[in-house]
Amino acid sequence: MIDRCRISDEKMEKFGKIVVKLRTPILILALLLMIPAFLGMQATRINYDMLTYLPADIDTVEGQNILMDEFGKGAFSFVIVEGMNDKDILCGGTGQPQGHLRSLQRQSNDLFCRVA
Repeated sequence: MIDRCRISDEKMEKFGKIVVKLRTPILILALLLMIPAFLGMQATRINYDMLTYLPADIDTVEGQNILMDEFGKGAFSFVIVEGMNDKDILCGGTGQPQGHLRSLQRQSNDLFCRVA
């Protein structure tokens, strides 16, 4: 068991020496790889509607389309809140449930809150 650790330590020491010896080319390579990474990050669009990633012929998407056609609603939304405790989020200091959430524009009559 001691020999195994010694071999591992020797390999790590050799790897460390190679990294120190080639630190400038490694740094240049890392900076060059950051350029396409940054460009790709800027070109990536984020779509939070998970249903767009599903095939159109599955029941979930078909049901969503029916709800949108019949009622004009059907999507669900997430509200992420930071820096507030659960009571303030739900009651908004008013003592009434969904205090802050009820004041949001485009509110729905079907608001449901759950604290995880």
